[in-house]
Amino acid sequence: KSFSKAADRMFASQPNLSRSIIKMEEELGVQLFDRVGRKAELTEAGREFYDFFRRTQLEFQKVSAYARKLHSNRPGNIRIGYMEGWKISGFIDNVLNKLKENYPNMDVRMEACNRKELMEKLDRDEVDAVLGIKGIFRQKRGIKVKDIARIRRGVLCRRRDWETGKEPVPADFKNEIFFVMDEECNMILGEQIREFLEPYGFVPEIQYVNSLESALNYVELGDGVLICDERTRYAENEDLLFVPLDSFHTVSIGWKRETKNVALAVLIAEL
Repeated sequence: KSFSKAADRMFASQPNLSRSIIKMEEELGVQLFDRVGRKAELTEAGREFYDFFRRTQLEFQKVSAYARKLHSNRPGNIRIGYMEGWKISGFIDNVLNKLKENYPNMDVRMEACNRKELMEKLDRDEVDAVLGIKGIFRQKRGIKVKDIARIRRGVLCRRRDWETGKEPVPADFKNEIFFVMDEECNMILGEQIREFLEPYGFVPEIQYVNSLESALNYVELGDGVLICDERTRYAENEDLLFVPLDSFHTVSIGWKRETKNVALAVLIAEL
């Protein structure tokens, strides 16, 4: 009922508010207020416009809330890093297909890297999650991990070196060189491979290389073998032979605890 008090609540000056009201009345072609001294009362036309704008404001708030809800139900983008050499189908493809069906605007990017690069990219927020052998997440702080599958380990060798009429078994490789990737130069994987092969009664000769490609080149040349898992693409190579071990890797997905990626939360919940 007072332009001065209304101006104070709006953090505006009283003259500016009065000019705005006069301009509005001119545009609408009606008088909105009866002015008596320093007081002002809505005219009948003013009350009609007030009710109309109030209904419009409430409807706008309702539509805005619904729009925000729709936006929150559209997760967005996910960047997933996974271990190079893996055949990724079969791990999470069913989940990804379901998410794309429910959220057609979701964009999922997959990127293959070696173990060291995967964790570095996760640290730098270049990927939202990492799909890998569970062991790569050990000693990493601030990472949540969810196990999603078990896959069999095995020895990968050149097929023609073992076409002797019977299928080779793990103990047959006791005189072979085992090539091991060691991107971080800590020799941990070599110790793990010795543990994998201990049940077969021999200690393998280990030779470290800096990449999976280097190890595979040696295997293809017949210079030795390597330990991998049944999900590696190279296990399906016609020139190579995968000999299973009686042990398994656990496949896990890891992500930063503090992530606010809604799409990633949806993915994890579906796994």
